[in-house]
Amino acid sequence: MQISQTRADLVLDLFDRYYTRVFCFARKSLSPGHAEDITQEVFTKLLQLKHLEELDEISVSYLIKIADNLIKRRYNRGQRFNRFLESARNEQERQTAAQETPMPALSAELNE
Repeated sequence: MQISQTRADLVLDLFDRYYTRVFCFARKSLSPGHAEDITQEVFTKLLQLKHLEELDEISVSYLIKIADNLIKRRYNRGQRFNRFLESARNEQERQTAAQETPMPALSAELNE
């Protein structure tokens, strides 16, 4: 996507005005590094917005809503990944337990 100079200037102006407020919002929920990532992603999303130049005004609440959605998406993605890991771990434990348990018929023969 080709970014026009007007679009870049508009986002840079918003970045200069609202960066700290968006970062502080993200920092309430995340570590400083992750809050920085989310804040930068907010302004990257603005650059990708199709009709950015047509918007009359972009408020800080709009930027915070973008940050909030990104934080929620990141949290949900992490939760799905953790459930997947837990499921894989449980499956591996079941397979290991099945391999370690002798068959009942063989076990009876060995005890005779």
